[in-house]
Amino acid sequence: MFHKKAFLALFIICPLLSEGLSQEYSYVPFPDSNAVWSEIYYPPAFSGDQPTCQSYVLFNEDTVINDKTYHKLYRLNDTVIDRQNAIYMGGIREDSSKRVYYLGKHPFPSDYPEDEELLLYDFSVDIGDTVRNVMFALSYQFLVVTSIDTLSFFNDNSLRKRINFDYPFVKWMEGIGNNMGLLFFSGDIPSDGTWNDLICFFHNDTLIYHYSVYDGCFCTITGIDEKRKTDDIEIVFYPNPMEKVSLLRWNTTIFENLEILNLNGMLLDHSNISGLTETYIYKSEYRPGLYIYRLTTRTGDSVFGKFQVR
Repeated sequence: MFHKKAFLALFIICPLLSEGLSQEYSYVPFPDSNAVWSEIYYPPAFSGDQPTCQSYVLFNEDTVINDKTYHKLYRLNDTVIDRQNAIYMGGIREDSSKRVYYLGKHPFPSDYPEDEELLLYDFSVDIGDTVRNVMFALSYQFLVVTSIDTLSFFNDNSLRKRINFDYPFVKWMEGIGNNMGLLFFSGDIPSDGTWNDLICFFHNDTLIYHYSVYDGCFCTITGIDEKRKTDDIEIVFYPNPMEKVSLLRWNTTIFENLEILNLNGMLLDHSNISGLTETYIYKSEYRPGLYIYRLTTRTGDSVFGKFQVR
């Protein structure tokens, strides 16, 4: 069983280039070798399929396509990073303007031809800029940059930009990529329950990023837990999927607000839960699909979770 935990943000977040930082910010380029992105993919809610795990890897190999040099990207469906068993996907390159491109196979539904270069990230954007949301490649949606901050990651001594958008679940991390996966596409209908998480990112054998919702970096799926917990916070949503009514329970009084959102980030419901440790959610208030619940403390720390309505 691959255990999934409730999440409280553990990064050190600072205003970009603010005074008094103990570290000096400088741009961190996208990796060109010796990098591993470990991910978990949740299929559409109606499919009944189990989540799957995969890793994307840059070893130290380059290729030239249309007179441009790309770093070869491979995929593995194993916890052992082995070049011999890796599947070649395509290539990644970064230009001098901090734009990251991908050319190759699409692991998720896409209307992009595989021989057409795809702009994955543009780390030169500023607040208010609009970018193509490649996550929803078939629906031509766009993202607007709402804020930019800097993060000090786990075992990394550098400060990296994090770019935040009006769709609250998507965040670009400098030198790492999308928190929802390196190449993730949601498909034609984002609300169908398709989901992907970047669990860990390694560079030069150093763990740079770990999404602490998950216990470890590499997973083997045999089922999905309905109970999620950190060292001192336990969240229970039962039953899930919801049939008529479900109980959402937590073992602390630190939370003050409960929000229910759809997968597009639209707020559907909000309630004050100060002093409470449980509440009920009723199927009659929601259409069939996948939803996000968010428990928030007075200081703004949040715990996220997903539930399905049949």
